[in-house]
Formats: sequence, C-alpha cells, structure tokens
Amino acid sequence: MTRKELEQKAEALRTLNREKNKCKKEFSVYKKILEKAGGISAEEQAQLDKIEATIAKVEEAIAIKRQKILQINTDLKSLKRKKEDDPIERQIDYQLSISLETFITIKYWRLDQPNEAPVILPKVELENETDFPIVSIPSNTKVEVYTWAKVIFIDANLLTSNDEEVLQKDFSATIHIDKKGKFSLLDSNETVTINNHEKLKGYDITLGIKYISGGASIRLQAKGLAKGKTLEESYKNWDSKDKKTTFVMTDQVLKSIAPTLVLQPEKYIVPAPISKKLIFESENQAILSCDQLRTLYQWWKNLNAELKSKIENREAYIKVIGYTTKTGKDTYNLKLGGERALDVKKSLELIIGKNSEEDPIAEIKYLSQGEWSLNPKRYVKILVIER
Repeated sequence: MTRKELEQKAEALRTLNREKNKCKKEFSVYKKILEKAGGISAEEQAQLDKIEATIAKVEEAIAIKRQKILQINTDLKSLKRKKEDDPIERQIDYQLSISLETFITIKYWRLDQPNEAPVILPKVELENETDFPIVSIPSNTKVEVYTWAKVIFIDANLLTSNDEEVLQKDFSATIHIDKKGKFSLLDSNETVTINNHEKLKGYDITLGIKYISGGASIRLQAKGLAKGKTLEESYKNWDSKDKKTTFVMTDQVLKSIAPTLVLQPEKYIVPAPISKKLIFESENQAILSCDQLRTLYQWWKNLNAELKSKIENREAYIKVIGYTTKTGKDTYNLKLGGERALDVKKSLELIIGKNSEEDPIAEIKYLSQGEWSLNPKRYVKILVIER
C-alpha cells in the first residue's frame, strides 16, 4: 500500500467517524425527546436498543480499522529508504515487503461428544509484549493450536503480476486436557512453505512457540524475527539503460514479540443424557426464520407430556445451539449463530410461558457454533436435557 492510498483510507475513516458521532448525537437527542414525551414504550425501546447496538458495532469497526491504519503507517515508515534526486534512483522496479503475522487459532473437540463438530474459537492476535489473553477451555477435550508467520517479496513492475515470492512457516500443537484439568502435549509440527524463493534466499524468519505446562494452565509464547543478508534491486534509467544496486541489510528485526496466551481449563461436568433432539434444516433460512414461531409452537405441542412436565418443573432444561453457513468471517458467523439461538430461545420462552412472578417457566440456555456444523443447511439445534 502506498502512502497516498494510506492517507485516503485514513480520511475515509475520519469521515466515517464524524458521521458516526453525528448519528450518536442525534440518537441521544431523540431518546431524550421520547423520555420527556411521556416515557418509552417496549416497542420503541427495542428499536432504540437496535440503533444503539448498531452504533456500537460501527465504533468497534472504526477502532479495528484505525489500529490497522496505524500498523500500516508504522510498517511504511520502517521500510522507507532515503532516495536521491537522480532519476535512476527514483524508478525502482522491485520492492521488499516483509511482514510478520502472528495469529493464534484454537479449536477443541469434546471427548465425551465424539460425533460433534469441533468448537472454533475467535482468532487471537498477539501484537504486544503486554498481551496476556486468557481463553477458557472445557476439560476432557483435545485442543489444537495453530499459528504462522511469513515474508513476502512483491515485484513492483506493473507489467508483471506473478513475481510474488513467499516464505511462510506454520506451527501447530495438539494438546490433551483430562477431566482433572491436567495438560499433556500430544503432538507438535512446524512446516515451511516456499514459493519462488530466489530473491528471498538471503532472508529468513523464525517463529518460536514455547509450550509451558504448569499448574492449571499452559502458555504459548509467539516470537517473530525477520532478517536479511543482501537485496539486489533493479532500476531503469531515463535512457533505458539498466542499473543494479545491492543493499546490505543485516539482522533487521521487523517485529519481535513474546506475549503469552493462557489456556485455562474449566471444571469438568458430566454431560446429562439427551432425551430428545429437534434439528431445523432449511435451504432457505429466511423462510425458516419467518415461520419459526409456528414451527416451534408445533414442536412444543407435540412434545411428550412427561418431558414437558420435567421442563416445566425444571427437572430438565433446553439448550439451543445456533449455526450459520460459511459465508462471511468466522467472528461474524460466531456472533450470528448466537443471535439466531437467542431468537429461538425468546420464542420458546413466549410459547412455554411465565410463572406468577413473571419469570420464564423453562430454563433455556443458548450458545453458538458459528459455521462449524456437519450439515451446512443446519439453522439451529434444540436439545432437551434431563438433569
């Protein structure tokens, strides 16, 4: 990305932020007017909550984009070289772009549910020495941790498009957490991927992952280093004469971090037996969503009377699991699956009813599996579980 493109993105972000602040101010004024006009109805409050949630999403997106722009700006400054006014020196054909991406991806399988798909957690990006995220993992699981780093060399001559060279290193580890929360390393693996490595033969990156077992947690430390010996750049003069210049770059640390990711085991709970399942499947999820209240009512109506009684007396509870297709980012899909499950939970609470204290009769839990379903058409799964 050029400096001009970066400035354009920054200006677009500032414009978006100004519009967001304007909408936020108007929203606040509108809310105060409604309050002064005699209170806010439940329907109006629901609309206000949606608007407020949308503003929060925009603020979160702005913060993420601002952080990325700041990082790109830092990278551009670190790679900038002093150039003379000579026209030969100003017409560079090749450029070096070295970046270290350190993401930690975690997924786990419940060993007491062998037929269930793995649970994929949102990616964790470790950027600073002070990063110390703690991720809770259920006990009695198999956990896979994955991360990677890479260097890219891009041909800056617009007449060519395939002269991109990549050196990438991947690291993965498989860990077992037993029912008591004790960790053990099952396997670890590092692979190297090279594409057209001729110009990158003087460069290397290191990615060190430390597995530390101690107490009730493990730590994964990711550290990245990029360094180069020599780099030859090609130039074209105004009279079409070629010139090549060799730069020497020794031990250039582009990003070196050692933050810590802690996997914290949760207390193992013996799973309750599943008495009955209901799976919604539909190619057109929009139709299902529009018709789900009637479908849920029919399901509750036809449910076994004994099982109904257990739910109403809280001898059993309902679990709703939301799914999505693989369209969109995994973090968005995880959130969308949760929203779908929550929507079904609210519908079931309406159908089953409330007690004299206006609390829901049934205990209904919900969670999201996002896009990780063995059946891509699955919308939600409803489980009735006896205690």
